[in-house]
Amino acid sequence: MTILNLVSGVVATLVLGASLAAQVPRTEGKTLSQNPLVIADLIKGKPALLIVTFSKNAGENAKEWTKALQAKGINNRCVFYQVAELEDVPRFFRRLVIAAMRKGVPAEKYETFVILITETQVWKKFVGFNNEQDPYLVLIDASGAVQYKLSGEMTDERLKEIAEKLR
Repeated sequence: MTILNLVSGVVATLVLGASLAAQVPRTEGKTLSQNPLVIADLIKGKPALLIVTFSKNAGENAKEWTKALQAKGINNRCVFYQVAELEDVPRFFRRLVIAAMRKGVPAEKYETFVILITETQVWKKFVGFNNEQDPYLVLIDASGAVQYKLSGEMTDERLKEIAEKLR
């Protein structure tokens, strides 16, 4: 093993470790029912899974994740929230975007679907953002520490991976 490989491995481990050590941002948001909340407060003391999106395409991919996770009963093993960060959507269009989201989400799921319109950069850092088209799945333990992160499209292999982490 060369010194460069050793140093690269240590740096990658430190970056991943720092990334996983992050706590959930204390951003105020609203559910699709318009109820105000702070996700960090709601999940305190409970294991949780967040699916965070930053674009319409990511939201579509998140729907596939949500359906698959619910079919596996994941929502019964932890607190589950889908989070749409809309700060970058022009204010004039936000109402239209939120109305479209309401049409696409069953009313009984409104309380688990959260809209954020501030702190986009904080959330991007929290999830390890690298692609606007990807949904970001973040598994959090009862102490509030991030245990696992995953991004991208849902596949059977990735679904199995996240399901195993929730056992």
